[in-house]
Amino acid sequence: PGRGQFIYTSKYGALFEAIKSILIAEVVKKIGFKPFLLPKLIPFEVMKKMPGYFDTIPEGMFYVSPPPREPEAFDVFKQEYRITREIPIDELKRTLKDPSYVLAPAQCEPFWQYYSVTRHGVSSYPLKYYDASGYTYRWEGGGLEGLVRVTEFQRIELTYIGLPAQVVDIRDRIVERGVYVADKLLDLEWRVTAAAPFYVKESSLQFDPYNSIDVPSYDIEIYLPYRGPREESEWLEVAGCFVHKKKFVDSFKIKSEDNSEIWTGCTGLGLSRWVAAFLAEKGFKEENWPADVRDKYKDILGD
Repeated sequence: PGRGQFIYTSKYGALFEAIKSILIAEVVKKIGFKPFLLPKLIPFEVMKKMPGYFDTIPEGMFYVSPPPREPEAFDVFKQEYRITREIPIDELKRTLKDPSYVLAPAQCEPFWQYYSVTRHGVSSYPLKYYDASGYTYRWEGGGLEGLVRVTEFQRIELTYIGLPAQVVDIRDRIVERGVYVADKLLDLEWRVTAAAPFYVKESSLQFDPYNSIDVPSYDIEIYLPYRGPREESEWLEVAGCFVHKKKFVDSFKIKSEDNSEIWTGCTGLGLSRWVAAFLAEKGFKEENWPADVRDKYKDILGD
């Protein structure tokens, strides 16, 4: 339909749902996450609390301008379109209200708003919720690449909040289970790297990659044979597993009932990328796929 967008047909859809079901069963449910359904249209008032977006990568978001509700506000627009059959952009600009939303670039934004308006005691922690209800959006500009870097994509977004040790433990268990799926169930060539998100200051980039409590993110990456030798090529990140410490707690003013120190974390299991990585390594011949994937795929696709 547009740059960085695809219409995914039945066979891709069945493979997508098969891999999604494996990740939910073997990662999400194994660790006890519960489902949420989140909006993907994010008000500025929420988005401006997200660390690093408006002040670091505003060029990577889609902005939404709501229309006025009075039908007559579009009279000139409709008349011009009926005559020319072209979208009168200048008239549309004059008619629309100022931008006040973005299309969700991170998927987790509403979670932090939810956590900020609820209070829980220490005995209730950790809280573990996930959303897998649809697309999120990023404007990649000239950085688009096939199925691995697109404008709209799907993820399983997990968020977790609790005492510091709980949050670190959950993140590490997600990494462990994600590696299990990549290695044992999908039979992919994988590696785990220690990384830092874009909003982390340069002064905080020094950390011991083997001391989990100090590592902002562990990324699960998959080798893509078409990119060249594994020692030289860029591997594909399919999961970014984060511990934010107090970054989001402070930004969204999240508090516990008894004012105990709490941390947050999130993980994006990039479904679109898991599928692309699987096809890059296993190819399009179903007989070459691992049995578990093949069986789920055939069951979903049907006759």
